[in-house]
Amino acid sequence: MNFFFNDRIKVFPLYSQALQFHNYKDQTVKTCVRTVVLAIHNVDNKEMQQMLEQVPYCSFYAHIACHLRDSWFELDKIIEEA
Repeated sequence: MNFFFNDRIKVFPLYSQALQFHNYKDQTVKTCVRTVVLAIHNVDNKEMQQMLEQVPYCSFYAHIACHLRDSWFELDKIIEEA
């Protein structure tokens, strides 16, 4: 992952391009995006981690939180109907 991160100008094309597909219709693409994001966050690189905490990269966390909220509401609705 460090090969895709340019700490001199603080860009990470692999991460930013993956985030463009976080809400894609195909579940396989969404799963791939989440796998890439988790793999990137697992890399021990201080500069990279600091960059990922800033806008626009951190907006992904809000999207994941909203997705989880919607999934919980759907699950709750299914449980209530059963």
